[in-house]
Amino acid sequence: MSNVLDDAIHKQLTKSGTSTQGVIGTRCYPAGGAPQNIDVNDGQYLTWQLISNPQRHHQGGNAGLSSARIQFNCYGKTPKLAKALRNAIKSDIDNFRGNFGDLGSLITVRNAYFDTERMASNPPQDASQRGPQFRIVEFVISFVE
Repeated sequence: MSNVLDDAIHKQLTKSGTSTQGVIGTRCYPAGGAPQNIDVNDGQYLTWQLISNPQRHHQGGNAGLSSARIQFNCYGKTPKLAKALRNAIKSDIDNFRGNFGDLGSLITVRNAYFDTERMASNPPQDASQRGPQFRIVEFVISFVE
C-alpha cells in the first residue's frame, strides 16, 4: 500500500472527534503492524490491508484516479465489541467525500463505500480463554492520485 494512503487511513480513523477514535484511540495498525503483545482485554483495535487498487484509465491514458479496496479487521473481546468498532468505522468512512488524513498524508476521496462484511474469531491461547472476536469489513475508497 502506498505510504500516503496508509498514513491517510491511520490519521483519518484516529483523528480527534471521529467515531473510530472514540472506540480505539490510536490502536489502529496496517497489516503486520500491530504489536506482538496486543490484547483485546485492553480494548478494541483494528488492522487494515490493501486488497486491490485498480487504476482508472481513459483513452488518453491514466485518469489519475484509484479505487482501493481496503479490508479492516475489527477486533473485540466479544462479538458485540467487535461490531461496535465496525459500526464506528462505517460511520466514519461510508459515503465519505472530501479530504482524508491531514497535511503530509492528505488524499482527496471522491467516494468511499461499505462493500462487504464477515465474522470470524481467533482460537483461544488456552482452555480458560475465549479467542478474540473480529469482523472483517471491506470498503472501496476512490481517490485522486
